[in-house]
Amino acid sequence: MQDEMKYSMEQKSRSVLQAGMVSLKNFLSLCDQVLLYLGLGLGGFYQPSYRNGAKLNLEMICLGKNYRHVDGAKPLKIPIKFFQLVESAIKESHSFIRKDSKASNA
Repeated sequence: MQDEMKYSMEQKSRSVLQAGMVSLKNFLSLCDQVLLYLGLGLGGFYQPSYRNGAKLNLEMICLGKNYRHVDGAKPLKIPIKFFQLVESAIKESHSFIRKDSKASNA
C-alpha cells in the first residue's frame, strides 16, 4: 500500500510525441495495472508467435472483430474497467493537448 501511495505521488509527466500521439507517463495506478495483468491466462493476454515458432516481444489480447481462436476459446467481452481506463486516457490526452497548444500559442 505504501508503494502505491509513493507511486501515485510520482510526477505524472505528459508529452506530445508527434501529431496525434501523447505519452502519459505514470498514468495507470498500481491497482489498475494489476487489473490489466489479471487478464493473463486462457482467453486473456497471450504472446503471439511467427510461423517459425519465434515469439514476439509483446503480449496482446483479442477483443472481437478479427478474433482467430487457435484453442477453441471464445473472445472475451471487453471489461467495463478497460473502457473506463481508455476513456480516461483519451480525456487526459485531450486536456493536455489543449493546455499544450494554448501555451505554445501564447
